[in-house]
Amino acid sequence: MMGMCWYGRMEQLAAGKAMVRTDKGPRDPLLGAPVRGRKAGGGIKWGTMEYNAAIAHGAVEIVRERTRDTCDPVESLYCPHCLIPSPTSVCAACRGRCQRIETSRATELMLNELACQGVCARLTLT
Repeated sequence: MMGMCWYGRMEQLAAGKAMVRTDKGPRDPLLGAPVRGRKAGGGIKWGTMEYNAAIAHGAVEIVRERTRDTCDPVESLYCPHCLIPSPTSVCAACRGRCQRIETSRATELMLNELACQGVCARLTLT
């Protein structure tokens, strides 16, 4: 027995759904992180659920990589004695030499916002 068979092209192909991002692309001007969304040329967001799941599995290095190393790393100068950031290599408070550390741009933004409100946040360098 033979009959007719109808074939149709599937409109939603995997190639059209893919979200791939290289280091070059649009970034958020405030944080320097990649923008969200496929239309904007952004990347996949590492959200709270993914963060909590990685911590629950004990994957500390993955959390560090996703939240600091690949997204928005920035080198800053901090005084090891006063534990406050410094714009130059000499601390304005104690005149000591500052150390260059790597942190995230989000941390820098938070410390700047706290300083604008009169809160002097200190980082412990290990």
